[in-house]
Amino acid sequence: MSQTPFAVIIPAYNEAANIPRMLAALDRNRTTVGEFEVLVVDNLSSDDSVILARNKGCRVLENDSGRRLTIAALRNRGAQAGHGEVLVFLDADMLV
Repeated sequence: MSQTPFAVIIPAYNEAANIPRMLAALDRNRTTVGEFEVLVVDNLSSDDSVILARNKGCRVLENDSGRRLTIAALRNRGAQAGHGEVLVFLDADMLV
């Protein structure tokens, strides 16, 4: 995959209530900043966080370790997988 100007990395654990609003806010920014990658790094959510993120076109990294990880570990996974020249770390309940 080619590098984008920036990648937005969002760690998530049961964030189905927040993800749609957060991703809609990010989409509104595309008109002014152009394309960017969005990665949602899921931490064994039991709600629809993964489905909602995928339905909005996000790249989703799922935790396959069998145990919940720290938020720092989730961010690091996103950083390793991201293709942005600049990495932007946001939480699912943030609006930009």
